[in-house]
Order: sequence, then structure tokens, then C-alpha cells
Amino acid sequence: MKRNLFWRFGKSIIKTLSAACVILSLGVTCFAVDVSPPVFSILGLYDDLGILIPADNVFVDTPIQARGAYTAGSDGSIQVMSQWIVTFGDTNDTDDTLADTVFADTKVSGDLTSIWLPATILEPDKEYTLKARAQNTNGDWSEWATLNFETVELADTEDSDDDGVPDDQTPTDNDLEDYGFDSDSDLPDTALIVEFDDEAFEVESTGSDTITYFAAITPSEAPPSGSNPYGVFRTRIEVSVGESITIIYKFPDVLPSGTLWYKYDESAPAGSKWVEYPYAVISGNTVTVELQDGGKGDADGVANGIIIDPAGPVVPPSGGSGGGGGGPVGPLAAGVSALLVWWKRRKQKQGLSY
Repeated sequence: MKRNLFWRFGKSIIKTLSAACVILSLGVTCFAVDVSPPVFSILGLYDDLGILIPADNVFVDTPIQARGAYTAGSDGSIQVMSQWIVTFGDTNDTDDTLADTVFADTKVSGDLTSIWLPATILEPDKEYTLKARAQNTNGDWSEWATLNFETVELADTEDSDDDGVPDDQTPTDNDLEDYGFDSDSDLPDTALIVEFDDEAFEVESTGSDTITYFAAITPSEAPPSGSNPYGVFRTRIEVSVGESITIIYKFPDVLPSGTLWYKYDESAPAGSKWVEYPYAVISGNTVTVELQDGGKGDADGVANGIIIDPAGPVVPPSGGSGGGGGGPVGPLAAGVSALLVWWKRRKQKQGLSY
């Protein structure tokens, strides 16, 4: 009778635990119950309209969304985190080093089954691998899901002649001469100029770094305060891994007093696309910006020799007076706090395990 009672008691425990022990007259007998881990799968890449992009024809000029699907394990635990990595090459190997990584992010809030890849982070006519995995409330990780994909050919990009600026923003001879460059010679690697809204804008590195892409766009959302009369710039710079650099943006006019420098995240939810960036100095018609590969201001979130800098000026509502900011943009404490909000969406990479 006692054996039957203990047996029935042990069976009820097994239904709720991964391992149960039943006390019998001959000793203690333990029963192991398999608990399957969560699964993350069905990876795909989508445009801003939610349309699936063919894996052999992924564009590079605008942000793209990576999505997956979470399936709970046998214990039914919900997802609490996801990790995302994009690496060079067509491979299912998950032991890549950071040197092979072009993007990395960890999500702990919002839609945990998707992530946005910044514009210009991918290069044309190359093979990449997207990897993602999910963690549940018990701390269990899924296996890495992978998607191998290829980007479009150079001829199908906005910069089909590979001169570093979109074809429809190629500067005129007058644009070049306005900034002191010879119209009969190529721009140095340290500088690029775009023509946008009938005005010319220059970006220049103060070091030997190569600015490989520079484009101006009209933001889809107005800044929370003030105006954005010159648009937002997408800048891509190749640097030494982990390097800190300084770049200078030059405008056709003196920026009004009180102008602030903002990061602009095209993929962020409405109302949170603009974040003030404190590591910038405005003086006259120039903005001097400090950036670090894998650190402050780098939208790809990993030290990989590439800095992605989407940003632009925001003029105060009153328009201010001429002369520019003349010093660090905004109160430092407020600026650093704002930067941390932006950086949380892109950083959190130090704990990634490969």
C-alpha cells in the first residue's frame, strides 16, 4: 500500500518538474524528464514596407529589418532576450571573431523577434550570414538560427559609380571649388561632398581614415523641438579596429546659435528617432564630431573597422542668431543621458557569446 502511495505521489511530481525522486522501500529512485529548449527560426530580411527581400538580392542603401520566430520549449517559458549578429561570408559557423562581424545587437525590450540593420552597413556584391538566437525566462538559449544572403551588385545601388556619394547627389564643379578642391582632380579619401536641395555639404576626416560613403536624406520624422533645415547625413568611415576619430561636417551657411547635433535612427519607433549627441562642437558653419569604432556614435555597435554615423543638425525653434554653438552641444549631463538612451539600442555587445 505504501509503495503504491509513493508511486502515485512520484508520478504527480514528474508532471511538474524536470526531475522527480520517489522514495521507495528499497531506496530513492529518480526519474529524469526531458525539457526541450526554446527555438528561434524562420529568419528573413524585410524592407520598410514589410515585404520579404530575396536572400540573393539584398539592398544596401536603406535600413532593412531582420525577423525571426520564437517557439517556447516544453516548459512554455516566454522569450526575454535576443541576440543578432551579421558576419562576412556564407557560413553556418558560429565561432566567428569580432573581426568578421559587421553588426551585433542584443534586444531586451520591444519586439524581441526582429532587429533593424542600419543603412550602408552592408556592401554591394558580397555574401553575409545573419545569425540570431533567443533566451527564455529560465535563462535557456535557443540554438543559433542562420540565414545566408547576398547583396545587390554595385550597378543596382544608389552609388553605381562607386565614388562614395549617391549618383543623384554628385557634386558639380562649382560645389568642389566652393570648398577649395580642384574640379579636375578626385577628392581625397578624407573628404566627400554631396549636393542636396541645391546646396553642397562636405564631410572630412581629420586623420588618414577613408570616408567610403556620404549621403543626405530627408528625415521621415521632424525633430521633437526645432527644425532640420539641412537634412540628415549617412556617413560611413573605414578606420582601424576600435579607433577613435574626429570628422568635420561643413555647411553652406553659418549655423544659428543654439543649433544641436542629433543622431537619427531611421528604424526607431515614432517619437524616438532623434537623440541629442553630446560629442560635437559647432562653430560657424562647421560641426566637429568625435566617434569611436564600436563605441560612441557608431551605429553598427561593434568594433569592426567601420563606423556608421547617421546624424544631422537641429536648429532651435527661434532660429537663433548666426555664429554657431561655439562649444559642446547642449548641457553635457543632459547630452550624455540622451546618448545612453540611443546607445542602449545599439550597444550591449560586450556580453555576446559566440
